[in-house]
Amino acid sequence: MKVDKKRIQYSVKGEHLTKPLIRYFYAPLARKFLYLVAVLNLPIQFVNTFNLLFAIFAGLIIFFYPNYLWIAGLLIIVSFTMDLVDGAWARYNQKRSLYGKWLDETNGLVGVFLVFAAGAWITFVAKGDVSILLLFGFATFAYMMMNYAGVLMELIRYRYELKENLSDAFKNSLSKKTGIKPSSIGFSFEYQWTIIAILAALNQFVILFWVFIILGNLQWMARYIILWPKR
Repeated sequence: MKVDKKRIQYSVKGEHLTKPLIRYFYAPLARKFLYLVAVLNLPIQFVNTFNLLFAIFAGLIIFFYPNYLWIAGLLIIVSFTMDLVDGAWARYNQKRSLYGKWLDETNGLVGVFLVFAAGAWITFVAKGDVSILLLFGFATFAYMMMNYAGVLMELIRYRYELKENLSDAFKNSLSKKTGIKPSSIGFSFEYQWTIIAILAALNQFVILFWVFIILGNLQWMARYIILWPKR
């Protein structure tokens, strides 16, 4: 298949390129994968599953081959990169769909859960400390709630036909009430997956769980405080 290199270049675009980690690391990597996908002309539905497949492979490496955690770390990086590729491939073909968006949101949640679960198990086996299973549960809850809160804000906006963008309202309210720019304390997907990849590769799952317990819970709890109506 003949590949339009200019379209490859601009298919990874939008708000992603305002984030330094994506702009200078993940986006260039995603474009290389996207070029390969375009050459092979893979079906969009197939590409939509890549991020989950790589996360599954990472979980299997962690579970069965804990001496090769660095490979799992690389697979997690590739998994997030493929999350960018599937959307870019849909834009390249002008075939964005509700199904693709649903897979995009769901696959990320399932992938992180599998990596967390595998990491919790090998740490429990190595240390015999039941508390690691509790940390796993709390970290998973925090991750799910953090993502649920973000999606729910947009769902509420469309369900009740609100003119105000709730995500923007949250960011503006945070900035006005605290003087803190949201971007300076953000815990967006690229940072989440990079932290997971690094700490998984280093076999530091206890630290990984604490990071998500603290930052993940702060992310969704902050919405109660920031969006609290004025009297």
